[in-house]
Amino acid sequence: METGTLVKKIDLLSADKKLKLENYLEALLKDEVDQHRLNNYFKVEKGFGGGKGLIAYMADDFDAPLEDFKDYI
Repeated sequence: METGTLVKKIDLLSADKKLKLENYLEALLKDEVDQHRLNNYFKVEKGFGGGKGLIAYMADDFDAPLEDFKDYI
């Protein structure tokens, strides 16, 4: 649809319908921005070091044996 045609159709709407349309457009745009951020956040380069910066914190005892499994060790 051409922009000019869309503008003509919007001009035909009542004020309250224009407000609803504006709110809907803002929600659509926010959703697209959020989706773009999400897609870029989970983009990982292939190979060694590709996930660098994705892990924000790791406990010092990450490799330590867990108490729950002491019977099995």
